[in-house]
Amino acid sequence: MSVLDPYIINTSGIDVHLRDARHAHQLFSEYGHAFAPKTKFLYHVVFQPHRAVGDATLQNTIKFQKEIGVLAKSLDLPSFRASIENKQQYNRKKNIQTRLDYQDINIRLHDDNTGATRSMLEEYYKWYYVDGSQNDLNRAFNPRDKFVEVVPSYGLNVEKGVPEKEVPFFEYIKIYQLARKEWFSYTLVNPLLSAWSHGDLDYSDGAGLMENSITVAYESVLYNNGKIGAGGEPSTFTSQETLYDVVPSPAAYADGTLSESNFLTPRLLNRDSTVPSGLIARAANSASSSPSSATTNNNSVGALEQIVIPLQQSTPTTTKSTSTNVSLPVRKEDIVDELNRNPSAMDSYVAKSLNTGAIPGTTLASYNSLDATGKQEVKNTLTAKIARGSNKAALFGQLAIKASKGTQA
Repeated sequence: MSVLDPYIINTSGIDVHLRDARHAHQLFSEYGHAFAPKTKFLYHVVFQPHRAVGDATLQNTIKFQKEIGVLAKSLDLPSFRASIENKQQYNRKKNIQTRLDYQDINIRLHDDNTGATRSMLEEYYKWYYVDGSQNDLNRAFNPRDKFVEVVPSYGLNVEKGVPEKEVPFFEYIKIYQLARKEWFSYTLVNPLLSAWSHGDLDYSDGAGLMENSITVAYESVLYNNGKIGAGGEPSTFTSQETLYDVVPSPAAYADGTLSESNFLTPRLLNRDSTVPSGLIARAANSASSSPSSATTNNNSVGALEQIVIPLQQSTPTTTKSTSTNVSLPVRKEDIVDELNRNPSAMDSYVAKSLNTGAIPGTTLASYNSLDATGKQEVKNTLTAKIARGSNKAALFGQLAIKASKGTQA
């Protein structure tokens, strides 16, 4: 930021402008972090074997399916490569798509002490390749077997005519990306392992951890999304067998709920983003209760001990600060009326708004140089932003009202 920026050196004593911080907040933190980048560590994987592979009594891949999904250390999301040819159309260059290739992805799995991920690779190997099923080492791999009467089978052997051996080992591999109580999935159709390895051993590496790595080829990708928990999705997520952490996060309001306004609004994405009805009911009940009861009830799941997070009001009532007893209007028309009745609050609101570029070309310094008529026009323009539904302008108005009443007190 430049030291010549007139918004940084504020001579009015009313407001201080932090341009970079506000820019980041407005872009990433508004609407419940709707446009904040997703984190890399929130994901879940499901390796779904085909039904013909067997059951949990015979196959460890099925017996430990839930645990294997949690043991995915890191992985790539699907990637695509389109082949495009450049043609001549009467000397005009024309690009034409000719095919789509699905790029292999890499998945790294913890080599756990039980050996669940290793068993999955062992069973995959034996499903397709008969080499791993040869138990008689001397007979099957005799170095001088040229003239034996019966030569065992080797290599790829799917046993044609046996229906259960003609299907792929994996029906699909599904990758769930998690964010804000929602899941976004990528389903890899008919996956095959193009490479797999069991890592390396090293006497000198006292802190290293073993891992199994696989490279997956697939025939297509299916996209899907939804609310976590709705319809049992993500599959096998938070299952008791995995001992996955199922304790609710403390990042909630005092009654353990989230207000309806924290959810991404349906207009942002063309998909169903309806808030569960039970959650709306709980949020409404909380909003209708008295502020004092909300600030003292901290025993519910999700509340931080000894710390009160006030509930956001969803009805046209007023909220009270427990420290200053300052009543703040909530409805936008009430905010405008209060600003028009309170000159001190109006001056603070104008300063806050102009310092953030609410009116292009109009600064606080140029506003102060206007006559009474010009200043009133600026005030009318800024309060009109609140009346038209600007949440940012309404917030600035509330802050200005609160600051003026705190000064009066």
